[in-house]
Amino acid sequence: VELVVEDSIVRVKSTAHGWFAERHEIPFVRDTRVIRGTIEGSLYQSGVAVGLTPQHILDLAKIFEYDIDFFSDFRRGDAFYVALEEFRYADGRRSVGRILAAELESGDETFSTFYYVAEDGRGSYYDGEGQAARRSFLRAPLSYIRISSPFSLNRQHPIFRTVRPHMAIDYAAPAGTPVIAIGKGRVEFVGWRNGYGNVLEIRHSGEYMSRYAHFSGFAEGMRSGKMVAAGDVVGYVGQTGHATGPHLHFEFLRGGEKIDFLAMRIPKNERLVGEDLQR
Repeated sequence: VELVVEDSIVRVKSTAHGWFAERHEIPFVRDTRVIRGTIEGSLYQSGVAVGLTPQHILDLAKIFEYDIDFFSDFRRGDAFYVALEEFRYADGRRSVGRILAAELESGDETFSTFYYVAEDGRGSYYDGEGQAARRSFLRAPLSYIRISSPFSLNRQHPIFRTVRPHMAIDYAAPAGTPVIAIGKGRVEFVGWRNGYGNVLEIRHSGEYMSRYAHFSGFAEGMRSGKMVAAGDVVGYVGQTGHATGPHLHFEFLRGGEKIDFLAMRIPKNERLVGEDLQR
């Protein structure tokens, strides 16, 4: 009996002494396949239409999650190019592997990434200047419907009807939507504050702090002093405190001063230099 298992043929034989199996590698050629497309609705719909798998689209979202907000940054007509690793086997089968390179247009900006394996065998994604794709903070703290109130120094408060600064970003989303930490850090406060309702604060490195308010509830185990990583669920969208509907009130502070998170150029963690950059 012969079975094809990934890149091998397994031959199972019966002898007078019992059953045994032999594994033989199927010869293959490694090649590159390039897929191009334009955004018509969402990247998911447009990518599947031209041959990307759902897994590759999830991989793209993970690679570019520090640069692009996949829920709001794309426009109709934005282009994307993806180079995939492809394996062609001697038995006629073909399979695709990892993303080797990609370029995504997002409005007026273009983002590129390349997979690079260092001499120690570890692989990661970098842009054309050798900057690591991974940044200090994620681009958005949740999957949201729209930004209902941007960062503004002159906004009319929806409840009190007075003009006052809104030094935060309000993300409208259904009640119960999970909210994630935008970066690693230590939980500094979990509890209730008037106006904010259920609020959580995370202290990050470099004098940065993120604040998440109006939660319906906190993630299990959230407490002051707890360490969290980027992407960890910390709470759920609600409308506690001064809120007219379910949304996340998100503040980002640097040195104690509230700043516009969407306008901030998020620093990267690593860069290739010298011979590594040339390779």
